[in-house]
Amino acid sequence: MTPRCHFTDFTTLPVPLCGMDFIDFIDYCLYESVYFPSMKYSPAPDIKARIDLLIPQIQFTHVIPERIYCIRSFDAKTRAIARIWGFSKIFHEVAGLPVTYIVEVVHKKYDKLDEREKLKVLIHELMHIPLNFSGALRSHKGNGFAINDREVEKICRQYGV
Repeated sequence: MTPRCHFTDFTTLPVPLCGMDFIDFIDYCLYESVYFPSMKYSPAPDIKARIDLLIPQIQFTHVIPERIYCIRSFDAKTRAIARIWGFSKIFHEVAGLPVTYIVEVVHKKYDKLDEREKLKVLIHELMHIPLNFSGALRSHKGNGFAINDREVEKICRQYGV
């Protein structure tokens, strides 16, 4: 998907964006295919649809699908296939903005995977969301849990994914 427009700085934002709060601005950018040239992101409605179906299927009842956004990155300089970004609790407490997560898939790596591997990558990223949905992220190894291929496979087998 090619973005339709871009901004080089905030001074060039179109008039309709005046008066928007931050979350509305992010919504506008993600769903109107706006991107900032240095970021090279595009909305990923296909990923969002998969995640919306996956959350109830794997019974991640602590995850609020409406607060998960999905993007596809291009030319990302990372070894990762996908990443998850948390909108930390301080934004919620100080600015009153809702806790939000963004799942980023790296186009050149994620899109080459077969369907089962794609689902496993998305499950892996969702496992980083803590049970209190605080905006924080769980590390790969913690007290009483781990996020790794074996644990992802367990979830796949348990829920028939």
